Amino acid sequence: MMRVSTWLVASALILLPNAVPARERAAPHIILFYSDRPTRRIVMRTWRENLELMQAMPATAPRDTAELRGLSYVNVALYWGSPWNAIADTISAERLDPSHASQRGRVYFAADASHAIMVLRGDDADFLREFPRERWYDMGSAGIAMLTRHGVRSLRSVR
Repeated sequence: MMRVSTWLVASALILLPNAVPARERAAPHIILFYSDRPTRRIVMRTWRENLELMQAMPATAPRDTAELRGLSYVNVALYWGSPWNAIADTISAERLDPSHASQRGRVYFAADASHAIMVLRGDDADFLREFPRERWYDMGSAGIAMLTRHGVRSLRSVR
């Protein structure tokens, strides 16, 4: 019995530091919005606000990417996990490299700006590996209002 309990305690000590807290699975620490032209970047670095944005975007079934042609869009990079939490308040938008993000994608805006879809690709963060390679999110009015408040729509490019 002593060997079993010793083994359980040792296993817990090894596995616990590697466990990802549920909080970090709920929202990224940093969200970077940027255009194809490196003129201006917008960073959302408040975890609670990022959580609100993620909650305002229910996942939707992937669609034909042909539907996205001609729509204006903004590139997006999401930085998940503890390493980004440590620097979220101090790193400048210019120093954030989208290629280092946990996920990347685009927010596509309907022509009348009443609707938007976020398409995310990539799953570099270990705890995101359980999701498909590409995720589509239907951005509701609350999500669009948040992007508008941050000036994200001003970065739009046309595909």
